[in-house]
Amino acid sequence: MKWGLFFLFILTAWQGGGNSLTRIAETNRLKRAAAEAYMEERYAEAASIYEVLRTKWGDESDAVKLNHAHALLRAEEKEKATEVYRQITEGSAGKQAKSVALQQLGFLASEDEKQLQNALQYFKEALKADPANESARMNYELAWKRLNEQDDQQQDQEDQQQQEDQPKIEPSEWARQQKAKADALSRQFRYTDALRLMQESLEQDSTIAAYNDFISRLGDVAEIDQ
Repeated sequence: MKWGLFFLFILTAWQGGGNSLTRIAETNRLKRAAAEAYMEERYAEAASIYEVLRTKWGDESDAVKLNHAHALLRAEEKEKATEVYRQITEGSAGKQAKSVALQQLGFLASEDEKQLQNALQYFKEALKADPANESARMNYELAWKRLNEQDDQQQDQEDQQQQEDQPKIEPSEWARQQKAKADALSRQFRYTDALRLMQESLEQDSTIAAYNDFISRLGDVAEIDQ
């Protein structure tokens, strides 16, 4: 499965307070140096320069913070990058910057199969912040499909083991057929139709409840597509 890691590298002129020509010249010089280091794949150096821009010169613009986080991530400083992305999502950054940061947090979470649900939520929040973020939308769908695969695998294992302390809901053959139809619709990105099919099927056959997690995620993605 391929995940879309989104790097939006931005160059901006200094917009901070004061009229010092020296200050403007120095901050712009540092930004050029950081950009050059980044483009030449000297990511640790680029991250250090962005840190200087933030801590010494007080540049907390969206572009500098995002570029700082991106450089840290490229330099394999994932924990530090995660912290900067979180700062962006929790601060006063613009919607687009928050969307990118949320998407990156989703990407980082998606590296751990056990964190796919958290990744899905990050991608969902990224889309809410900026519905035009197509990379976040692509990653949302990838995480959603991967979670469905995990559910199917888990159910297969449970069917084989048959060691549950309490009897679980066993889908009828008709319920399994309806689930297969809903899967086919979701592969065509017809999430709303798939959700409607499962909801209507539940009214006719209570064993459709065996797929409640699937129905819940269909509701999430159908909500985003509306």
